[in-house]
Amino acid sequence: MITFIVALLAFTLSFIIFQKCRWIWSIRKMHKNGTYEQEEDLTLFDVKELLIEGEYEAAVTVYCKIFKCGYFEGKKAVDSLQRSINELNN
Repeated sequence: MITFIVALLAFTLSFIIFQKCRWIWSIRKMHKNGTYEQEEDLTLFDVKELLIEGEYEAAVTVYCKIFKCGYFEGKKAVDSLQRSINELNN
């Protein structure tokens, strides 16, 4: 039982580290592509533009920065925004 708990804690910690690394990688990619702006200048319009360009992970990251929310909450909101964009385009 103890080994299971230790393994579960190790997996959880690895998952959290992976998520943080993915955010850092996404922000670095945005800097490299020139799509990342300063936090003060970011708006929901920027999230929409990133979705149209196909930069889903960057859009989630920017959304989370704007609204100061967690990754999963941001992902859910960006998914909803992406669906509404797709409905408008079809």
